Amino acid sequence: MHPWLQQFLQQIDSNSLAPASSLQQGLSDSELYRLWHSQLSSRLLDLQSRLLQAKGQSFYTIGSAGHEGNAAVAAALRLTDPAFLHYRSGAFFIERSKQLPGSTPLYDMLLSFCASSDDSYLRRPAQGAGQPGAEYSAANQHYCLANT
Repeated sequence: MHPWLQQFLQQIDSNSLAPASSLQQGLSDSELYRLWHSQLSSRLLDLQSRLLQAKGQSFYTIGSAGHEGNAAVAAALRLTDPAFLHYRSGAFFIERSKQLPGSTPLYDMLLSFCASSDDSYLRRPAQGAGQPGAEYSAANQHYCLANT
């Protein structure tokens, strides 16, 4: 387990987390939790990717850190709205996937980090010769732009 996650879990167990702000801007507690969960999941995937790379099991370690707020953008959009994502769109991808029952965004992202042959995005052809790979995810109704 990553040391950051251990520290976080200890804070939860000891009830020493910072108090939540009393300012509510129209979001319910469950909506705030859902956004926080997407943001935290994205950050933890960043950490896991680095651990996998250190073991020689992953090849891509540019994380989404600093872009977690994009989860709120994903929550404001419909599943059918177009979205052009890049390698720092982890929280967006996770939050938006929650609109599609049965989706597995964390599993899908880990397959991608490890360049697994089971990654459905890798099996789709790139758009246009010589252009950045734009690979369509029918399940999530958005495009994932490869960093080239």
